[in-house]
Amino acid sequence: MFKEVLKGIIATVVALFPLTLFSQEVLFSAKVVESETDTPIYGAVITVNDSVLASTDDNGIFKIAIIPHSKSKICITHIAYEPICFENTAKIPSKIVLKPHITQLEEVVVYRKKDFDIKDFVKRIRKVYKNTMESGFSVPFKARKLNFGEKGMGYTELDGRGIFASLLNTKIFDMPTFIVCQARFIEVAYPDPFSLSKYNFYIANHPLKKSSYYNFWLEATENINGKAYWVLCYKLKKKIVNETRYFIHSEGKMWIDCDSYKLSKECFSIAFEEKSLVEGDIFYTPIDGYLITNKISFTLKNYQSKRDIAHILLDFYIPQNRQLYKNLVTPELLACSRKKIVYDKDYWQKYPIEEGSWHYKEILLAAGSSTLTQAFEAPKNTTAYKELDVYNKRCKGAIKRASSSKEERRELKKEIEEEEY
Repeated sequence: MFKEVLKGIIATVVALFPLTLFSQEVLFSAKVVESETDTPIYGAVITVNDSVLASTDDNGIFKIAIIPHSKSKICITHIAYEPICFENTAKIPSKIVLKPHITQLEEVVVYRKKDFDIKDFVKRIRKVYKNTMESGFSVPFKARKLNFGEKGMGYTELDGRGIFASLLNTKIFDMPTFIVCQARFIEVAYPDPFSLSKYNFYIANHPLKKSSYYNFWLEATENINGKAYWVLCYKLKKKIVNETRYFIHSEGKMWIDCDSYKLSKECFSIAFEEKSLVEGDIFYTPIDGYLITNKISFTLKNYQSKRDIAHILLDFYIPQNRQLYKNLVTPELLACSRKKIVYDKDYWQKYPIEEGSWHYKEILLAAGSSTLTQAFEAPKNTTAYKELDVYNKRCKGAIKRASSSKEERRELKKEIEEEEY
């Protein structure tokens, strides 16, 4: 649990789009560990000349493109450790050691039943949630999906940009829009970007939006790296009907910062009618006093058999400047919506799937007797890329609605009409 909660308080931020490799650049990889135990550090942020380029994975590893012997300032930072910087790329070691950042734990109020009103507590949390949670934003994303079917496993990886027009909305069909820029597949005939939004069933029926439907209680306060968190638990007490659909089960936990009353992480389980079950975790990053989602990991299951249908991981790349993600429609997003999606071997060579990667063994099983490169380049993937082209075109209506520019809306309207014709 420690590692999972820690992930929720880490600002997993990366650049708006992967760095282009020029001929003089090389791909550099290093591992970040803590000094006392040599344990890999997840979520350390790597900046080059104050621009965020990457963050470490579960194994403490990051990869960036650098110019050898350049005088770029490269820094590695983490909320729980002292930062370290290098003034020359030639001086960066392959193993970077961070020392723990020692902080004095402030006195934490421990609530007890005799002097604690859970309704007042939830009311305060709800107010902070509504005032600080980012509702509308647009950020780059990486989506990975491992699906399980009767004929075997399939793997989908998508890079693109997501539009979240109104996350505080309570309507289940107001889904985020995912515009795809790059993709690779193994044994996937028809990609389904819509499945990336299934966690929205939980967001639309969030216990801090519809508190009257839930019972709440507190578990023991948790102290993590010198910081205190309340653990607020909840469980659905009556069926929720949302746009003619109903939800019969929802329960989970939220980790609340004892100082700011803001969410850090939550885990959830929600049953959609008697058809599907969604279980997962959501992590948040504080930016300029607001909270924005930085990672979502969830599993889709069959409600009756509880069999896994798909595992999905969504990473959102959050810039440190809030204004950079409040502009919903960017030139990069428009370019992606207009491009033809094909397998770009040069692009994906920068992001190899290696041992220790997310569901590495399962992805190898999905590839079967083929190498990963052969599986990604298989001619039968052509259908999947065509389906993504169709999907991107269908998203232009959502882009048009999100755009604040009259000129952009006119251009998109013309494109939509021409494609329909």
